[in-house]
Amino acid sequence: AHRAVHDATATAQALAIMLGEAAQRGAVTLDDLDKRIGGYTKGIDRHIILLAKDQQGLQNINRLVSASHLEHFHHVPKLPRDLIEQYRDGLLLGSACADGELFQAILDDESEDALEEIARFYDYLEVQPAENNELLVKRGLVSGMDELVDINRRIIALGERLDIPVAATGDAHYLD
Repeated sequence: AHRAVHDATATAQALAIMLGEAAQRGAVTLDDLDKRIGGYTKGIDRHIILLAKDQQGLQNINRLVSASHLEHFHHVPKLPRDLIEQYRDGLLLGSACADGELFQAILDDESEDALEEIARFYDYLEVQPAENNELLVKRGLVSGMDELVDINRRIIALGERLDIPVAATGDAHYLD
């Protein structure tokens, strides 16, 4: 009869070795590990808009779609940032909606320097009508519609300051 004891023991031994190597590199806490892991942003999925601007971009989107489904699929297709950077030629990257990295960084009260670093990754920044993000008010993540308007103003100011175009979009994939 097969017992999982040996598998569990081997897994624990492998984890102990990996944690030891991480500690040698300065990662002592789980937060330290989280900051040092490449690819996905802190284990949290964020939305991004990828648009092809030429034939090379179309080929690269096809590569990214394939990789996201075949190599990085976990409940939904995912793309590590380093893969996006690898196939960035011919693409326009947009900061996306309230589930995008920039919007979430503003919600997380990141510093202006951090916001600028995030924004520089994108070719254009997006703002959407406050009504699109009203769910954030209902969830208690923002104080009200005025705060959503202020977030849009911050994104617009950030784009102006960094000379990054800002596009008004509408999450038009919703019926209402």
